[in-house]
Amino acid sequence: PYDIVRIDGIYNNFLSTLQPIFNGLPFSLAEENIQSRSRGNLLMAIANKFGYILLNTSNKSELATGYGTLYGDMAGGLGVLGDCYKLQV
Repeated sequence: PYDIVRIDGIYNNFLSTLQPIFNGLPFSLAEENIQSRSRGNLLMAIANKFGYILLNTSNKSELATGYGTLYGDMAGGLGVLGDCYKLQV
């Protein structure tokens, strides 16, 4: 089974809350990462609620380059691909 959980409301709330601080600055990686971090928080909450362990999808290439989003794509208690390079995945 799976669920579809929308993040647009959460994302827009973050943007609205940060608007006075970001104050007209151009859209950047900061706003993009909010989407990933919103998903990460929701997935962690679901895992905690039901006693699951969240698997993250980060791999060795992402870790080496710093490409993953901390608390977003990198969220999870177990990195099952952590010792694999992108080409192996």
